[in-house]
Amino acid sequence: MKRIVTLVVAAWPLSVSAHPCPFDWNVEFSDAVEISGKSIKDFADHFNEAVSKQTKGKVPNAIIFAVRPDSFTRVPADSPFAKEMDTLIQRYSEVTAPLIEKGVFEYGGAPMALEFPAEFPVACILSSPNEGAVNYEETKEGLKITIHRELESRAYHISPKFLEAANEMKSRYQIPAGQDYVSYFFARFSEMMWAFHTIPDPDKDAVEEPILSGVTRYLPEKRVILAIETKEKHQETLKSMQERGYLENPSIKGIDK
Repeated sequence: MKRIVTLVVAAWPLSVSAHPCPFDWNVEFSDAVEISGKSIKDFADHFNEAVSKQTKGKVPNAIIFAVRPDSFTRVPADSPFAKEMDTLIQRYSEVTAPLIEKGVFEYGGAPMALEFPAEFPVACILSSPNEGAVNYEETKEGLKITIHRELESRAYHISPKFLEAANEMKSRYQIPAGQDYVSYFFARFSEMMWAFHTIPDPDKDAVEEPILSGVTRYLPEKRVILAIETKEKHQETLKSMQERGYLENPSIKGIDK
């Protein structure tokens, strides 16, 4: 089961995290402080309270938190599988919405805690690569944390070699209930986001919540897999599958090859 670490302790050398951030919200606390929250939104609220206190109200919103609906694009727009793609996009929302509302790591719903040393710029601790749907951007107005994913639905024309590899995998893995082994192998091979993670207890392992039925759909009569992911992940997957001989050269317009 995947281990998700939610408690980040700023104990690394300062030079590793230091970077230019010439904004008023990049304050230094007078004393070391740990700030936590049951989610990123809750953490942001507590952090803003601490910064406002430190600056005597001059910086009320060091973190600007926002949630935007995920966006979806069919690639190409005139795909021969447009109808099936629309069905998958609808299913994505149906599968993921209850989990996101419940609180998942990938959408900022996990507990979060950070330790801020005394007299050390907070931006060096807050700096983080984008993870899942959580996007960070340092601006003059504040650290913008936006929950949002830009997703594409694409069609992959898989080869007999891919199907052979998927069939060999069946005996080695436990396929999620109600899912086909072809979609499952595709998800594992591509390392796409096919599961969310809830964290009921920060001291224990995360609980995996499969969303495979919302991100893939196998059309066996066409030997096509529809998948929802980011543009960047699709590009990585296409390259890897082409190198392995897992894709056919399609004669139908709108299938990735």
